[in-house]
Amino acid sequence: MIVQFTVSVALIIATIIIYQQIQFAKNRPVGYNREGLIAVYMTTPDLFGHYNTMRSDLLATNVVENMAESSSPVTSVWSNQTGYSWEGEDPATQPSFGSIGVTQDYGKTINWQIKEGRDFSKDFYDSNSIILNEAAVKLTGMKNIVGKIIRKDHKNLTVVGVIKDMVMESPYAKPIPVMFFCGGGYRSNMVMRINPRMPMREALANVAKHAGASHVQVTLEGRDALLRLSIHDDGVGGADPVRGSGLIGLRDRVQALGGSIEVNSPPGAGTAILVELPMQSG
Repeated sequence: MIVQFTVSVALIIATIIIYQQIQFAKNRPVGYNREGLIAVYMTTPDLFGHYNTMRSDLLATNVVENMAESSSPVTSVWSNQTGYSWEGEDPATQPSFGSIGVTQDYGKTINWQIKEGRDFSKDFYDSNSIILNEAAVKLTGMKNIVGKIIRKDHKNLTVVGVIKDMVMESPYAKPIPVMFFCGGGYRSNMVMRINPRMPMREALANVAKHAGASHVQVTLEGRDALLRLSIHDDGVGGADPVRGSGLIGLRDRVQALGGSIEVNSPPGAGTAILVELPMQSG
């Protein structure tokens, strides 16, 4: 009986701890705005080297509100580096920092939260500038770090800003110390923020909520003064554009923008949505 009671108590305690961990992960601030973000991993020559052109074209459609490139996804840190030094550093240590290269609009695209200093900007020459998260500042031990110099490979890097820690990997783990660099380097990820007034956002929300899909394909093209948006998923299908409240709201939004929508959703064969909108400028 004593053994059984002890095991029962242990299981109850473990359940409480797991519940607390889940609640912590659910309620933990992520440090940026996830709403309306789309990430694209660039794997073809059609995307590599054409970022500025793609950015200009996508912003012109008014579907994409902002856009940036990075060397890691928003939800991961692909590179960790040592070899940094700064005034007051213990020479016996070899601290490791996550290292992420970004374009100037990265912070504005994901809406990270600036705690001190400034964001990267086209108004400054930021090729030797870095932004640290709170965990990285804590690792250096420096106070009033904005404006201080951190050295890497005989190069002086100026800290221009500090951001609040972001959940970049497991929501249960401690924040990773990360430095963000603005300038050259290999950047294989694009992140876009969809205009909240555009139907793509609503359509993707419906896919996530109802479709049971494992894959969603989004195609966007401009032709003959029309913006054509195609969204196709491999979910359960059977969406009713007449009775489904989500699709009704989507149809109303499209029509309010002067466009048209076509929904094809046979049961068991996924859902395809085609939206056509008149091109807008500015």
